Amino acid sequence: MSSTVSSMKLTLQDALDDVTSTRSSFGRRNRALAVLEQQLALACVQSSNDDTLETYLNLQDAFESNVSSRILAWIQCTTPQLELCTSKSSTSKRARY
Repeated sequence: MSSTVSSMKLTLQDALDDVTSTRSSFGRRNRALAVLEQQLALACVQSSNDDTLETYLNLQDAFESNVSSRILAWIQCTTPQLELCTSKSSTSKRARY
């Protein structure tokens, strides 16, 4: 495995682990999402000598570095928590009026 592939793989895996971890702070999760955004942007920049997009796409075949499946699983787990928070917020607002 080339150093570019292993570097991108580790970067994606670390960022995805930080996003999906229940122990990650809000700030750490935000930084991880920014890293994922940066990796995707780098992969989409067209360069004739660069195989970054191909590397990124090849890494999507592995669960550990597949951005969409890991993020969707995290969204599925956190949506009920968000809905609970928003329902509590709207209930407390209605109670004041």
